[in-house]
Parts: sequence; C-alpha cells; structure tokens
Amino acid sequence: FLQANCITGVFFLVAMFYENWRLGLVAVICTIISTLTATLARFKEENIMDGLYGFNAALIGCALVFYFEFNFLVVVFFVIGSILSTFVMEVFLRNKLPSYTFPFIGVTWVLLVIMRNERVPVFEKAPSSIIDYTVLDDYSMPCHSYGQVIFLGDAISGLLVLVGCYISTPIGTIYGIVSTIISQGISVYFGAPLSAIHAGLYGFNAVLVGVALGGKKTIDGLYVLIALIISSCFYVMVVEHNFTGLTFPFVLGSWFIRLVKYIV
Repeated sequence: FLQANCITGVFFLVAMFYENWRLGLVAVICTIISTLTATLARFKEENIMDGLYGFNAALIGCALVFYFEFNFLVVVFFVIGSILSTFVMEVFLRNKLPSYTFPFIGVTWVLLVIMRNERVPVFEKAPSSIIDYTVLDDYSMPCHSYGQVIFLGDAISGLLVLVGCYISTPIGTIYGIVSTIISQGISVYFGAPLSAIHAGLYGFNAVLVGVALGGKKTIDGLYVLIALIISSCFYVMVVEHNFTGLTFPFVLGSWFIRLVKYIV
C-alpha cells in the first residue's frame, strides 16, 4: 500500500495472521530477508527504515504461499525472490523512477514461470477457503478489495487492512473505496462474474490506484479516474487471457499518469 506508517503495518500483519498465520509469518520472514540484504549491500538507511525494500519481498512471499502448496522448495524460491526484489527496487530508487509494486510483480512473474514448469516439484493449489460473515455483497466488496491487495479473502481481514490504511492516508483510503465501486461497474460492463467482483478480485488494483493517486487537489480526482479506467480494463483483459496480472494494471495506470504529469 506504499504507506510508511508503523501502526498501519501492524494492522496489516494482524489481518494476515487472523486469516492465515502462515501468510503472516512468511511476510515477516521475507521482510527480514529483504531488510538484511539491503543492509549488507549498504543501501540508504533512510530507505531501509521506510520499508521500501521489505514490502515487495513480503508480497512475493505471500504470492508464492497463495499459489502453491507449502514445501521446502517454495521457501527457497521466496528467499531468492526477496533478495532479487531488493536489488530491483534499488535500481528504481537510484534512477529516481516510480517503481510502485513493480519489483514484486517482475520477480513474481519470473518465479511463477519457473515454478510452473512441470520439472519443478511444487504444486499449485486452489484458493483456500476463507473466513467470512453474512453481509451484503455490495457493502463488503470494498473490504474484500482492500484485503485482496495482500492476498486476503475475507471481509474482516479486509476491514482491518482498510482501517490500517485509513490511519495513514484518510483521503487516499476514501478514494480507494470509491475506486472499487467504479471498478465494479466497469467489470460488470465487460461481463466479469459477480462472485469474483464481490470477492474483490476485480477491485484490488482500483484500491491501489485510489490510495496512490488520490489527493486534495481537484485534478487528482481526474487522474484517479483515468488510471482507474486503464487499470480496470487492462485487468479484465488479462483475466480473460488467463494471465496472472497481479498489481500490474495499477502500475500501468499510475505510470501513465506520471507520464501525463511530466508532459503537463
């Protein structure tokens, strides 16, 4: 969520351990590995303390635990991924380029290609069952969308993530909620299944767009809307082609807005 706030981070961890203790533990381990890597490589201490290297590593670990049955080889891959993402992030930082979550995306894509090779003894798994409560789908959808950003499926975990995000950036969080609603409309228009939409699978990129680009200026609303349309349409397309898009639709939309701002 690109939020350098300790309290926000605590809420995220509580949400992870609430739904899946293994997911939370792996996120912590990957963050430690990435932080140690950055420290040993003597990267800027300010960036290390802000968690700029750890969040990509944590997402990589969560992704591999989400997609594959847990075994020793999965551990090896998320350790390697945590180290690689640290150096990829450093490339972006040194060149003053907006990385957003791309180090996580790029490294995860490479690992998924390797791990999905039939010669690699790891096994993909179906999405795990989720803890949930009987609530109106349209009202719980934003919570699901917030949770799906860090691979959490139930509404309570998503609510914890949403509250944690609100503590750090109230305006961005509200933008994120509104963005999920607009994204829902776009996804329905293109024929996405309602069950997947209500589960937040078509809204987590919208959340990131709102949180990352939302601001106090009037023009920020237009920027969010443009990036949201790009990310939502692109995500529908990659799902239709059975491609693991992760948070790249958000990154694509945000990069486009950064280009627009640069030109303007």
